[in-house]
Amino acid sequence: MSFWQVPRISGAEGLRLFEQQRPGPWTPQLKLPSGDWVLATLPPTGDISLPAGVVYLEPGVPVLVPPSHRTSSAALLGSRTRLRWQDASRFPKAPLPSAEDVLRLVGQAEQERLELLSGVRNLA
Repeated sequence: MSFWQVPRISGAEGLRLFEQQRPGPWTPQLKLPSGDWVLATLPPTGDISLPAGVVYLEPGVPVLVPPSHRTSSAALLGSRTRLRWQDASRFPKAPLPSAEDVLRLVGQAEQERLELLSGVRNLA
């Protein structure tokens, strides 16, 4: 599994494009307090060109995960919640999408954003 930090705007738009195309299972994501996103994908199959603002989170780099605002995990999973969250063999429950598919769409969204900002592209 690989983790990527993507910019707020191009990350959200890339996820929207991914959802529209429905190429496979939805990528697990986490929205950071800064507005950026952390996405989980399969590891890339080869060298990959990262879109502007995308950062590969190296293995061992801590990722701060905010607490859930949903129903208490302890209520759902019982008193051994902490141990269950640490059991990585059960995550994810669905196959992850490829890094190439997700990052291509984030890059496309970033390119479109830059074209709109520079006036090269119109909304019409």
